[in-house]
Amino acid sequence: MGNIRWTGGTTDWGNVFVDYENGDFHLKAGSVLIDNGTSPSSSFIGDIYGDTRTGTWDIGADEYVVSDTTPPNVTSVSATPDPQGLGENVTITATVMDNAQVDIVLVGITLPGGSEINYTMSNQSTVYTYKYLNYMNGTYHYTIYANDISGNLNNSVTGSLNFIFSQIVA
Repeated sequence: MGNIRWTGGTTDWGNVFVDYENGDFHLKAGSVLIDNGTSPSSSFIGDIYGDTRTGTWDIGADEYVVSDTTPPNVTSVSATPDPQGLGENVTITATVMDNAQVDIVLVGITLPGGSEINYTMSNQSTVYTYKYLNYMNGTYHYTIYANDISGNLNNSVTGSLNFIFSQIVA
């Protein structure tokens, strides 16, 4: 294995590619070739594997692409007011954060009787809310579904609401 000489110094081939000796020339994380190239012209937009080059180019035929496999993190889930009362709307709130970018957050509300309906939650920064208005007596279960721009899904946060109203007979 030899060395690479470039304007930034000298490095070993094994520090640059995933598996140089076996012909895997994908750039290794931390490679000195990442973000040290220049665009030769505006007619070149992709690398040898079809990945789009943006910002500062990498040196070589392969653009290093970070693969996001981390789903959004859902915390601080609540349903207010608690307990729920006759004629009161219920606001379901969750804090959702992601290492890249949150795409959409839904709340799936399972009605008494078993069918789930999904509603899009609105947000102010990282706090997502949904006001549930239509209900009848019974126990409702809900699941927060948070999806990021890489397609990673977090659906592990659940809760329940109890609407039990007794009719007063005079």
